[in-house]
This record gives sequence, structure tokens and C-alpha cells, in this order.
Amino acid sequence: AMGRRKGAMATAALVLVTNFLFNSSFAVLGAILPDVAADLGVTESTAAWSVLLPMLVAAGLQPATGMFADMFGRKKVWLFGYAINVVSALICGTSRSFAWLCAGRLLQGAGASLDMPTGVAMMMEAYGRDNRGMVLAAFTASNTAGSSAGLIVGGLLAERFGWRSLFLLPLPPVVVLLAIAVCVLRESGGGMSWKKALAVFDWAGLLLLVLACLGMLIGVNNLASAPLLSVRVLLPVALSVPLSAALGWVELRNEREGATCILRPSLFTKETALALLGNCFRMATYLGLFTVIPLMLRDYYGLHAGKAAALLTVRPFVYGICSILSGKLVQTFPAAQMPLIAISTWMSIVDKFLLLLMAYTAGDSLKTALLQILLVVQGSANGLADTAVKTLVVQSTPPEFTANMQGVLNMSSIVSYLNGINIAVALADSQQQGLGEHTAKPYITAAWVFLALYMVNVALVTFLFITDGGPLGGPRRKERRYINMVRLPTIPEEDEEEGGQRESGSESE
Repeated sequence: AMGRRKGAMATAALVLVTNFLFNSSFAVLGAILPDVAADLGVTESTAAWSVLLPMLVAAGLQPATGMFADMFGRKKVWLFGYAINVVSALICGTSRSFAWLCAGRLLQGAGASLDMPTGVAMMMEAYGRDNRGMVLAAFTASNTAGSSAGLIVGGLLAERFGWRSLFLLPLPPVVVLLAIAVCVLRESGGGMSWKKALAVFDWAGLLLLVLACLGMLIGVNNLASAPLLSVRVLLPVALSVPLSAALGWVELRNEREGATCILRPSLFTKETALALLGNCFRMATYLGLFTVIPLMLRDYYGLHAGKAAALLTVRPFVYGICSILSGKLVQTFPAAQMPLIAISTWMSIVDKFLLLLMAYTAGDSLKTALLQILLVVQGSANGLADTAVKTLVVQSTPPEFTANMQGVLNMSSIVSYLNGINIAVALADSQQQGLGEHTAKPYITAAWVFLALYMVNVALVTFLFITDGGPLGGPRRKERRYINMVRLPTIPEEDEEEGGQRESGSESE
């Protein structure tokens, strides 16, 4: 038991510290885009692709890479992902043209798609099912702590050593950590050879998933330069609908035939499907406000991007703290999970109205106190909801599919991030709307739109709370683990840590 505990702590330390180091350096990249654009001789809107490209790659690939890691071995995939990250960081940190920077960032997205779902899955297996909430909270906290550190310290480093240092400075400690990981980490999941894993891989599902995600993202992205009802917006979004339907049909057929599935239909109960859908609207509005507020500070109040970013550091910090608090509450009081999701969801309505108040009362001077209250409410409510929702989704996921489901969660979050950012830019761009540079009207419009989108999440969560987590359904929650699963072996409660890996290996053979 002592050896297993030390192994779990070593796994958590290696996964969380490497994740923190990369996030702390890259989180500030969006805030220093003007420096990148000026240095490489491109416009700021063109330079923004260096931020978007890795997210696009990671969004479409994570369910697939998670599934591959579950079959082939999570440790091997995690190490390979970080090896790619090291190479891509070297390319970005030594790039002398925008094309090379984009190539490095594309490669970085591929590396992230390999390491993100597998790192969380390794921690979950090391700590066991009962600690899944705390594992998810710890990983979220490492992300947000890295983002906060990046916004505070990264800007200073970029100013002193140049923006390329953000890619190069984390490399020495990461290389050392990877060398330790090779010797210390236990293999997690797996059992198949890489040739067999590739042979049975769900290639059709991957192609349909990537095309469906790209269609939606391209259509929403075109909102910044085309009207809502234009062909450029509607056609890509419309094409994503039959592609999504085809994906669903392929995955249902694959599961009936016992083949591999990127999106395994039996993993998605009514509760997990509603929770994921609501979470997409929550994350889109969260990132929408995350984008609108800096635009307002920069374009309306004339604040420098670095100073605007510094004002926002409280939000990721509070988000991380509340994620950990949420994980502890869910672990200690399992019955509080659904009420916690509902309360935090209703709580976040407040920050949408605070943004409306901030936009309607915008004047010559920034109301800093109102802004900080908005950020604290938004960070705390979304931090509490984040861990509780993710725990709800993964608690019915068998250990042999953990990385795959984590990839699905990450994909839905990233797609929501990008949609929220694109909608915010389209709505809050004062020049696009032809209103001049000093008007709050675009931000008022954006605040109302994001409030309306968020109310969809509120409706879904409220319905789920009443029918499943509230007085009409609460007592059934504990009985829903692993139901609705097909052709899966029973996992004894006392042998879960070793059993998940043993069963995965035997099933592969």
C-alpha cells in the first residue's frame, strides 16, 4: 500500500508539474500577440493563428488519441506527446518566420492531444475511482495556476528576454522530468501492440469527427467577417450536422459489432449527454466573457494588453481554488454533486448581469471594483461547476476507457472555447460594426448574447437537477455506475487499481 501511494504521488507530481510549466509559458502568448506580429512582420489578426492552430488540432484528435492510449499504453503515449512538445517548442523558440512558428504550433497541438487525456487517465488509475474528482480538480488547478503565473511572470520574461523565451525556458526542467518519468511511471492501460492498435483503430470515426468539428468552427469563425445569415457562416455549420449524424451511425454500428469507437455510444447516458451539452454552453460563454472583457479594456479604455491581462489574473486563480474545493466536496459528500452543479450554474448568471452593468455604465474611467467582483464571481462559479460536471461524466466510465472519455471532455471544452472566442470577437469588434472606436454598444450586445446562450445551460442543468439530482431522481445516483455498458467485464471494487489494467490487456488480446 505504501508503494502504491508513493507511485500515485510520483505520477501526480510528474503530470501536474509538466502541465504547469507548459501552461505558464504559453498562456501569455495571446496577450503579447502585438510583439509577435511586429517581430515577424504580420498583422495581429494573422498572428492570432499561432494561438488558434494548436487548439484546432487538439480539439479534433483528443478522443482518438485517448482511445489509442487506452489500447496501446498511456505512459508510452504521454511520453511521446511530451517529446513532440519539446521538439515543437524548439521550433517555435527558434523560428524566424511566421510559417515556422505556425508549423511548431501545429506540432504542439498534436503533442497536447497525446499528453492531456493520458496524463489525467494515469492519475485516475493511480488514485482509484473514489478520488476521480480530486484528480480532475488538481489537473484543472495546474492549468489555471500555470495561466495565472504566465500572465503575471510571462509578460515580464517576454519583455526582458523576448517572446521566444516563453517556448525555450520551460524546456530544461521538462526534459529532466521526462527522464525521471521514463524510470518512475508505471504503464497504465494498454496491452495491444502499436501495429494491432493502429489496425483496429476507428479511422472512419476520426475522419468524421474532425470534419464535423471543422465545419462548425469554420462557420462560427466566419462570423467575424460575414453576416450571420450568409453562406460563409451557414454552409459550414449546416454541413457539420449530417457529418455528426454519420459519425453517430458509424459509432453505433462499430459498438454493435464489437469494433473500436472514438465516441462509444454506451458511455453516454441521459445524464452525461445533458451534462456535456450544458457544459459546452457554459464554457463558450466563459471564454466569450474571457475575450470580451480584455477587448473592452483595450479598445474602450485604451489599456495596454499586458496591463489588461494583469487585471484578469484573479479569475484563473479563483477558478483553480474553487475547482479543488469542488473536488473535495464531491469526494466527501457524493450526494452534493448535482446540487453543487445546479447552484454554481445559477450563481454564474450574476457575472453575466455584472458585465451588462459594466457595459451600460461605461464611462471615462474603469470601474475596477466592479470588474474584480465580476471576475471573482465568474471564476468561483465556473471552477465549482467544472470539477463537478466532469466528475459526473467520468464516474460512469470504466477504467479501460478513461483516457478516451477525458479526450471527449477536452474536445468539447476546446470546441466551446473556440466558438466563444469567435463569437466574442465578432460581436465586440467596434470597427467591424462601424460604430467608431469609443462606444460601449458592441459590448452591450455581446453581454446580452452571452447571457442568452448561458440560459440554455441553466435550462439543461435545472432539468437535470429536477429529474435526476433533485427530489425526483437523487436516490438513484449511486446505482448508475457502469450501467448502460455493453460487453465489458465486471471490475471488482477491491481490485480496481490493478484490475483495470489487467482486464484492458486481456480484452486486447
